[in-house]
Amino acid sequence: MIQVADLILYPMAKAGYDPIYRPYVQLMKAGRLIDAQLEPEDRALLGIKYSCFK
Repeated sequence: MIQVADLILYPMAKAGYDPIYRPYVQLMKAGRLIDAQLEPEDRALLGIKYSCFK
């Protein structure tokens, strides 16, 4: 399980404040994240949640 965290979860979390983080960009290009499957206007509501304080 730690490999999932290192390979997918960390890039997703880091993208919240560094959207050009290379592993995140590569995951998006490969279509592996839900945000890559959503229209840009739907991402804020249906996509990856970066904060629980909004």
